[in-house]
Amino acid sequence: MQDRYAGDVGDFGKFSLLRTLSEAIDSRLGVVWYRFPDESHNGDGRHVDYINKPQYSACDKELVMHLSKVVYGERSVAHLEQLNILPNDTVYFSEILDFHLIYPTQTKTDKAERRIGRLRWLADAVKAVEKSKIIFVDPDNGLEVKSTPNIYQMKSGKCRLQP
Repeated sequence: MQDRYAGDVGDFGKFSLLRTLSEAIDSRLGVVWYRFPDESHNGDGRHVDYINKPQYSACDKELVMHLSKVVYGERSVAHLEQLNILPNDTVYFSEILDFHLIYPTQTKTDKAERRIGRLRWLADAVKAVEKSKIIFVDPDNGLEVKSTPNIYQMKSGKCRLQP
């Protein structure tokens, strides 16, 4: 998840699902954002025209209202969290995965440091949401991608990988 995606149509789907689950199951939610620094090499994050489409408001008017504050205001994960879209006892983990910026080379040392940092990040994420009954994981690029099979790789922060 990158801040530049906050409030897009994907968030409408995620938050709609999580709100429905939390109401149906009445259990504490944990959200682990695999926050990756904003990139600028493409125009991703522009899928926000849903806000003006009546079928979305008909589905969940309150959610569209909340997300429009993000789209037309500050587009960030922090802003999504502050709006209390999910129940008040929801636990968020949003530490940024920027090890590729801190350790930017492909040297053995930097690879090892990225791996250590990623494992520490994962341990912190697990600890943050350990009392949650439902845990939602939101990677930037998906659960596992063939181009990034190891946690020490430069862009491994964009996806959920096994440690």
